[in-house]
Amino acid sequence: MTVWLPIRRSGLALALLASVLALAPWPVSAQSGSVPATPARPVIDSVAHDSVTLSWADPSDSTITGYQILRRNRATQPAGVFSVIEDDTGSAATTYTDTTVEASTSYVYRVKARNAHGLSLRSVYRRADTPAAPPEPQIQTETDDSDSAGTTIALATANRASRGVWSDGTTIWVADSSQDKIYAYSLADGSRDATKDIDDLNAAGANHPRGIWSNGTTLWVADGGDDKAFAYSLADGSRDATKDINGLDAAGNNRPMGIWSDGTTLWVADDGQDKVFAYDLATGSRDASKEIDDLDASGNAHPRGIWSDGTTLWVVDSGDDKVYAYSLADGNRDATKDIDSLDTTDSRNPWGLWSDDTTMWIGDNSQNHLAAHDMPEPAAQPQSEDFTGLSTGSGYTCLLRSDATVACWGATPHGEDVVPAGTYQAVATGSIHVCAIRTDGTIACWGDGSFGQGDAPAGTYKQIAADGRTTCAIATDDTMACWGYNSFGQAMAPAGTFTAVTLGWEHVCALRTDGTIACWGYNDEGETNSPGGTYKAIDAGEVHTCAIRTDDTIKCWGHHWHQRSKAPAGTYKEYRAGHAFSCAIATDDTITCWGKNTSRQASPPAGTFKTVATGMNHACAIAADDTITCWDSNASGQSNAPSGTYQAVAAYVSHSCAIATDDSVTCWGFDPNAIAEAPAGPHSTVALGDYHACAIATDGTITCWGDNDHDQTDAPTGTYQAMALGSYHGCAIATDDTITCWGDNALDQTDAPTGTFTALTAGYDHSCAIATDNTITCWGYNRNGQTDAPAGTYTAIAAGEDHNCALATDGSVTCWGDDSDGQSDAPTGTYTAIAADDTRSCAIADDGTLACWGDDSYKQTRVPAGTYTAISLGLLHSCAIASDGSIACWGHNRYGRTSAPSGTYTTIEVGDRHGCAIASDGTIACWGDARGQPPDAATTTYSSMAIKDKHTCAIASDGTITCWPRSPDGVRWTT
Repeated sequence: MTVWLPIRRSGLALALLASVLALAPWPVSAQSGSVPATPARPVIDSVAHDSVTLSWADPSDSTITGYQILRRNRATQPAGVFSVIEDDTGSAATTYTDTTVEASTSYVYRVKARNAHGLSLRSVYRRADTPAAPPEPQIQTETDDSDSAGTTIALATANRASRGVWSDGTTIWVADSSQDKIYAYSLADGSRDATKDIDDLNAAGANHPRGIWSNGTTLWVADGGDDKAFAYSLADGSRDATKDINGLDAAGNNRPMGIWSDGTTLWVADDGQDKVFAYDLATGSRDASKEIDDLDASGNAHPRGIWSDGTTLWVVDSGDDKVYAYSLADGNRDATKDIDSLDTTDSRNPWGLWSDDTTMWIGDNSQNHLAAHDMPEPAAQPQSEDFTGLSTGSGYTCLLRSDATVACWGATPHGEDVVPAGTYQAVATGSIHVCAIRTDGTIACWGDGSFGQGDAPAGTYKQIAADGRTTCAIATDDTMACWGYNSFGQAMAPAGTFTAVTLGWEHVCALRTDGTIACWGYNDEGETNSPGGTYKAIDAGEVHTCAIRTDDTIKCWGHHWHQRSKAPAGTYKEYRAGHAFSCAIATDDTITCWGKNTSRQASPPAGTFKTVATGMNHACAIAADDTITCWDSNASGQSNAPSGTYQAVAAYVSHSCAIATDDSVTCWGFDPNAIAEAPAGPHSTVALGDYHACAIATDGTITCWGDNDHDQTDAPTGTYQAMALGSYHGCAIATDDTITCWGDNALDQTDAPTGTFTALTAGYDHSCAIATDNTITCWGYNRNGQTDAPAGTYTAIAAGEDHNCALATDGSVTCWGDDSDGQSDAPTGTYTAIAADDTRSCAIADDGTLACWGDDSYKQTRVPAGTYTAISLGLLHSCAIASDGSIACWGHNRYGRTSAPSGTYTTIEVGDRHGCAIASDGTIACWGDARGQPPDAATTTYSSMAIKDKHTCAIASDGTITCWPRSPDGVRWTT
């Protein structure tokens, strides 16, 4: 599944260096000793095969709030490349234990100190080499028959009348009818674990224990004497009579034996009636529609233990010494799944049984042990389609419409919303690219292709998944193909056939057609250490993965930080991985979440649900009544679920979208296209910030709209004549010539100066203004000296990201601030106009020629010959209006941004990937990225406009404002 920390996912579906959702403020550099001093070289206190403990000296010159721990695996990571294994210990304690190491591996550790101002430099490294792991305990094995898995667990001497058997995959419990207790054993090595025993069942009246089953919390014990099922806490063995199922004999079930449940219905085998009864697990009421009658007709005259994978029900017969198989849905026999001739091996008086879907463990009442038998190979099942119609990337969303077309919208700086024509059957979003399967089975990809993400393979495909910078697809012959970023081998799909695929941060996991799991790619945290067993569903988070076994329990692996790989007990039918947490819908339709819970993303609501979606740090679910519930800290409104009824939901970093039952789409949270929702009424000026806009109305008042995370749309009262917007702040000159600022003030960018002013400009986090005496004042962030205004008098000023240039009263140009690309090396001469962008500057000389300086990586400062009247600078290109009214553009031409239209023009504005100009007849022409086209260019005339990155707003001749791009028709945003 792009902020996933800088999320180590390259940019995380769900690849989390989100191009827009990762909009954190610029980091504060170490000034005046504000960040901590570098910690001393760590000391390795202890090393084991599965842990390393280190300590270090606390820097004495700062108040420490925590530490960042870095580690390099010397076998898999090159010199100098470290992974952050703990971003913030959250404590001033100077010791840390790493429990994610592997045996026989060499590691290198470094430490950074953290305080309120940021992180220190990293310490000198210290090496630690883990020893080999101790040998695994051995289990008694037998090899006398090929039908047996060849493994037995010897039971305790006192456990001589074994009956029911149940396991959570780690511990196996065995009911003993002679001791009236339940014994616990390790499933791995057969050793006793008396701490998990449930003693003295007889005290509760359960003096004939037979079958047992648990949901991971409560353990039910069928009693053949009292004809009821007693309930106990699995954790401490205490009774919970509120969950008992009483009066089994009222239904004729007077010899209950084995029991099994799917979490809703409890099936009970009866040895007297030779049938399997069904009861509601919550109320105990009979459900005859789910019963399996007349087992004796198939020869099963002595039914004992039962177990099911949710599809087939197996019933062990102690008279025939075999295990019979039946369809759980209709009770029909399925002899192909029987386990025959138990008495020829080591199950001569079989009773209880339990399986992990690969091995069937059968309790033997006469030989005092549990014997393991191979499960029959399951028949191939048709794969069901998991179609929601929604896929979310780094701040953008793609929708597969009912007419098979695809629409993408949101923060799409790499052309993720420029969808190739055609019809599609499936769509998958990476962090900054999209791939989709056409209706003819071929694949089309668009968006960023710098790592080969667009190099889709030939052939026909039926399933596709993407994350970060990599994509994988399952072909119609079930083979796998992967492409894109491949630094860790994640694009090198293994041979074989597959049914499902999921991508995490630089690693891939897939389900093979036999139900086993294959993983490949980055493995620093054990992400590709796929478990044994068979599975039916899988999903990957950043550096952890979980899968649902065929018995509906969950297995997780990978990074264990925040216990994200500690799967809960119980049975489940749907699982979704978030960045560092997971959520699953249990077989009783409730939701369980685990892992990181700093934003309460792992604290789901009560109730029953149909489906769940996980984002970066939030989750949403569709309830049984089709309404939506979301939960987390709700920093961007991504958990403000709308009212109504819905059929599908998707979540990502800071927004969520859902398809309603009427097929309309509603989104909520951070809306990168909220700028398009312009206010009504006549206006004279419009300006754009990163994800907000402000306009001055004809009455002088200011209205702002769009993203308001930094109060940047909380416009001031009063009347104004000029305005400039930075990324998250704005400033305006009032009608009395004073300045007012609003929005983000983390770097003093709204601390407006006193005095009166005539001109105003804003950079990323700073502003400058020309006073009425023609001197310059600047304020805000001063990382590169951009607020150190020069002396002198000036008539015009322009701000780049971290530098400024001004036109002096004598016509010369002065620049100051960042000069890393030469953008502040102003040329000599006299000029009449000036412009600045992130890393370069331009000025029009008094003879009409144009001079540009600064970053020239794409020849964007190499001006064509001629004379010009207006200039505008984009991210990697420049455009100007020539003296004859034509447009000239130069620099990087990706998206066609330098392919200017013909005609004559009076006004020009250029953004990151597109440009627009107002023609002499008042109409607008735009070029470059297709999203930059106005909705009514041919019929409306305009007087002015503003462009920022990929958004455009224009003021029409009647003073109304139109902004674009917009979300697709039918997509509604709510707050």
